[in-house]
Amino acid sequence: MRTDSSRRFLCCSFLAVVLVAPLPGWAQRGMNPIPQAPAQAPDNAVTATLMVTVRDETGGANSTIALVTLSKMEGGMFNQATTDAGQVQFEGIQPGMYTVKVSAAGYEDAQQTVNVDFGIIIVPIQLRPTAEAQAAGQRPPGLPVLSPKAQKLAGEVWKDLQQNKLDSAHASLQKLQQLAPAHPDVSYLFGLYEVRNNDPAQARVYWQKTLELYPKHIGALLQLSQASLQENKPGEAMPFLNTAIEAAPAAWRPHALMSQAFLEQRHYPEAVKEADRALELGRNQAWPVQPLLAQALAAQGNKERAVQVLQSYLKDHPENAGAQKMLDALRGAAKQPPSAPPPPAPASPPPDDSRLQ
Repeated sequence: MRTDSSRRFLCCSFLAVVLVAPLPGWAQRGMNPIPQAPAQAPDNAVTATLMVTVRDETGGANSTIALVTLSKMEGGMFNQATTDAGQVQFEGIQPGMYTVKVSAAGYEDAQQTVNVDFGIIIVPIQLRPTAEAQAAGQRPPGLPVLSPKAQKLAGEVWKDLQQNKLDSAHASLQKLQQLAPAHPDVSYLFGLYEVRNNDPAQARVYWQKTLELYPKHIGALLQLSQASLQENKPGEAMPFLNTAIEAAPAAWRPHALMSQAFLEQRHYPEAVKEADRALELGRNQAWPVQPLLAQALAAQGNKERAVQVLQSYLKDHPENAGAQKMLDALRGAAKQPPSAPPPPAPASPPPDDSRLQ
């Protein structure tokens, strides 16, 4: 049985840590879009910058939002981010062999192996439309491309928001709006600004406008679904999440949020399924999903696996007191002997149905 305190713990900690929307390419310099704790390289270690450029079947830049996953050859995801204007950049990469995988709605997945040594390494990857898209004679729609000047301004806005420099961020947003008044990313950034400005209602207005301009904007879809969950409206989050999963089938965050939505509606088997899918896609990057999975498993009655998931999680995150409390509660419940049946009640007349409400 879920208690209110355990539900609040998991909802708040999970949403605050894991479900931050992936950043567009212009926002990734200087900030990792995915929560992780990579091993620190020595100060004198040589690292490289990997720039992935995504092309369409003609060889031109592909403006469709694509999910780029960078994995080490020996196993384990290194990083994951979304493209902007057909490219994405990963910095601070140690030498070695890596696999670059690109996924985008309406296109076949593409994968390439790259040997990273030092300096700047450019990896061009070409996407081909799926058979369904070719049969329909349609090219999957892409996000409009921001000009280099607008991309620079957008990056400045993002940094200002991270540093809570709201006046500077607003001034840059005004300039950005003049350069690209109908660009979805501009509306999206205005929404992030309004969140920092403590006006979540206005943020929703901007994110809704983002979806009017580009219905498959992953950032806006996740922000709106997360806002609905925080307002305890999981049903409202579902349409956003279904669209997000369709737009970015290889992204783990939409599945994580979908698990939360199912859990809030007490659809426990579906919550477990979506949490497992998020962990499968995100691997070591999706570690905050583990407490959510454990909660869904416990609610489903699978306390043994819930204990195993929490034990694995706490090995790497022993500071999480809420997860430890849940584990202790599950262990305590498992150790308790079955209670004796109550003594038979004395015979009594049938209850008065008129008093039963």
